[in-house]
Amino acid sequence: MEQQENKNWKQKLEDLEAEINQPNGEPIPQISMDFKARIQQVLTSGRGWFNTLPNTGKVAVAIGGVLIGIVVLNSVLKLVTSLLVIGVLGTILFLLYKFFISSSIRE
Repeated sequence: MEQQENKNWKQKLEDLEAEINQPNGEPIPQISMDFKARIQQVLTSGRGWFNTLPNTGKVAVAIGGVLIGIVVLNSVLKLVTSLLVIGVLGTILFLLYKFFISSSIRE
């Protein structure tokens, strides 16, 4: 039974490989747009979308953007604070180790 399943899987795998490797005449589209041009295109389409909104929609999007910015800034500041606290605690622990443990080993 297991050999039959293995043969089925092998046959399916070979069929998929043949299908993938078969040239179908359609060229794969190449993306020639560089990163800056892509960003510029996204910004332009975003501005166009924003300009089509009614005034209340523009205000809602602006408030949402500000709130998202505050949340991201808050997260970054918490991360920086955590890293600073870890650094200070590490330094204090290292100094305590040097002062108490190293001096007791020398005696």
